[in-house]
Amino acid sequence: MTIGEKHKLTLEVTSVPDRDDVVVELWLGPEMMAELRHEHEDLRVQFYPSRDGRPWDLSYAELLSALQRARSELKGSGP
Repeated sequence: MTIGEKHKLTLEVTSVPDRDDVVVELWLGPEMMAELRHEHEDLRVQFYPSRDGRPWDLSYAELLSALQRARSELKGSGP
C-alpha cells in the first residue's frame, strides 16, 4: 500500500452512482488508489489519498502496466 509494504495492484471494472459510464478502479491490496474514466472524449485518472496519509510507493512499470490494462478495459466497455 505504502512505503515498505508489498501488495498486488488489481483492477475492477464497475459502475458507480456518481458516474454516467463504467469506470476502472485500481486497487493496491485492500485500498482503492485510483479511478480511470472517460470524460468528454478524454481519459481521466483520479488518484485518492492512502488511508494512513503516507504517499503511494509502487513500481513505475507495474503502475504503467495497470493503467494500460485499465485503458483497454474502458475501450472494451465504452462507446
